[in-house]
Amino acid sequence: MSQAKSPKKNDQSKDKSKDKSKDKSKSKDKNKDKSKNKDKNKDKSKRKDTDQPIEKSKDKCKSLGKESSLMTGSPSSSPSSSPSLEPSMIPKQWESDYKEGRMTNVSNFLRQKGIKSSDYLKSGSTCIVYDYNNDQVLKLTTKNIVYFRQFGSSTVTDFKNLICNRFSSYFLPIKEVLYEDSNYFVYTQDKLRILDLQEIDVDIFCGILDIVKKMFAEKVITPDIISCNLGFMTNSQGETELLLLDYHDLIPINVYQKKQKWTKIFNCLLNFASYMLYKKGFEDQFKQSLSLWKEDAKIRQKNYASEYFPKHVVDVFKALDNGNKQSVISAITQCQTNFFSMPNDARSLTQRSDTAKSLTKDVLCLDGS
Repeated sequence: MSQAKSPKKNDQSKDKSKDKSKDKSKSKDKNKDKSKNKDKNKDKSKRKDTDQPIEKSKDKCKSLGKESSLMTGSPSSSPSSSPSLEPSMIPKQWESDYKEGRMTNVSNFLRQKGIKSSDYLKSGSTCIVYDYNNDQVLKLTTKNIVYFRQFGSSTVTDFKNLICNRFSSYFLPIKEVLYEDSNYFVYTQDKLRILDLQEIDVDIFCGILDIVKKMFAEKVITPDIISCNLGFMTNSQGETELLLLDYHDLIPINVYQKKQKWTKIFNCLLNFASYMLYKKGFEDQFKQSLSLWKEDAKIRQKNYASEYFPKHVVDVFKALDNGNKQSVISAITQCQTNFFSMPNDARSLTQRSDTAKSLTKDVLCLDGS
């Protein structure tokens, strides 16, 4: 019986081993199927990964178009992959907006327009400036500027109209508003040549006074008439104009009078007048820091720098302190009349330091000194 049974056992063990080998091959096949499925899933996930950013960017473009109340100009068909905004560009006052995502829409818009970080030129407290094309710059501007705080009901369109209509030939125009949302707007300006302090002569000084006079006439004033905010541009008639290019801090004249903003304009004109008459800045010429001339009480105590400048210039300084619109306009007009009464060669754009003393003497003589 044992001999009869043993072949069965061998057959069973062979069958079992066959079954095992079948099971193994099945499991191998299953594993292969699983690995194939995994590969398929990987392929799918890869497709999702590549598709997702495109879909998101499309969605963002759609939402950007809905959220912005104004967006003109067709975006680039192949938007730049380079970021238009980097942390180093962000003004300190905007940092929370940048970190909390309130600049995402405007950043996407700039990228769609092809603006890259390499186009960045400079940042100020109110705007970031980019090189836009051969003839223009692009300004990304916060809506938290003094103008909107003081003129609460005004829109970006109102702001543009004010600059382009009431200050034509005095302020550098806003060419086109490209984008606007609840926090930021983007506009273009023509490029111009920035004023060099060393080139200030009688004509340029009187041109700066013209801008100040115009602001008082319109009862809207910015004290930021520093040299880097002034520049030259050729108009359609081929004439060179001196223009103010940054006017985000425009305030009503009554606010100017209450907040004693005249000292900032005084400081700028003090330095400009020094370059005009002496071809040196006030600090270099008189060995005094301009910081000593920032408080209104000290300026009055020093009699509005009458020791250093002719009477008609000092009268402008006094009128700025007074703040009365007509007083300022009259004082500036008289100052310009006195300067323009000088011989043309004394007011030449090429006036240099070797004739500065004689120029000062001529100016003093016109005052009857």
